[in-house]
Amino acid sequence: MGTSASSSGPGSGVPMVPPWVSDPNADEDAPTAPPERPVPVAPRARFGGARRAMGDFARTGNRNEMRRALGRYTERGMGGSRTAAARMSGAAARSGVLYGTLHTLAGTPTGESGAPPLSGLAGRPAREVIDAIVALVSPLDGSQDAESSQRAISSALSDLLEENPEADLGGLTNVEIDWVVERHLVYEIHGRVQLDIGKAVVDNAPSPTAGLQRLQEIQDYIQETVAASFRERVQAGRPLTNGEATALAAAILEDTFAVFKEYVR
Repeated sequence: MGTSASSSGPGSGVPMVPPWVSDPNADEDAPTAPPERPVPVAPRARFGGARRAMGDFARTGNRNEMRRALGRYTERGMGGSRTAAARMSGAAARSGVLYGTLHTLAGTPTGESGAPPLSGLAGRPAREVIDAIVALVSPLDGSQDAESSQRAISSALSDLLEENPEADLGGLTNVEIDWVVERHLVYEIHGRVQLDIGKAVVDNAPSPTAGLQRLQEIQDYIQETVAASFRERVQAGRPLTNGEATALAAAILEDTFAVFKEYVR
């Protein structure tokens, strides 16, 4: 299970989507235009309800409390599913780069110029290959997002090798690449949730072992939700451009947060 350091989360009075979070679908050469709607500002105690419900889940293991926590997290903490997806637009962009990078390594380029192919990795240990892919797709910039993203990519690729030790990271099949991209999104969402409200699990679980189990249950639920959206939206056998892969990831993120929001009560 991939884990991320918990924190007290962002406070109130700040934009739900920080100004440094860019739109992955934006044309960098186009003139700057005003946003279609104002970016909402975080309300006071934005994560309070989510943390209380997550604390109840940590103490009791009641999955309804977990769903309630994620619903409150989405609605009040993140400003709704659309804004939550916008806050994680960097994750969608990294998914597009990851998709294109893995296809380039496999010799099935997506038809777009993007990240340069990695060379000199043939025959190298799997850990070295994973580290090289991680560094290319999500270079560190000192932010929590970049660090969390690196863990997400590394965990997704490591999970693939755990599922299929014979998988060739330099020559993955289309199905394997889709699996890695899906798993990457799961870890990105789980990492964001853990950074913002995961401390409530750590502080309220009856034991460290129970805390890890609760975090795994959250990840499993995210996995189920992402996988359902992925199955509905992905057309098997149809290769995507990097831009299409980014747009797909953004749509899956919004779908996932929309499901979370259904449990607000």
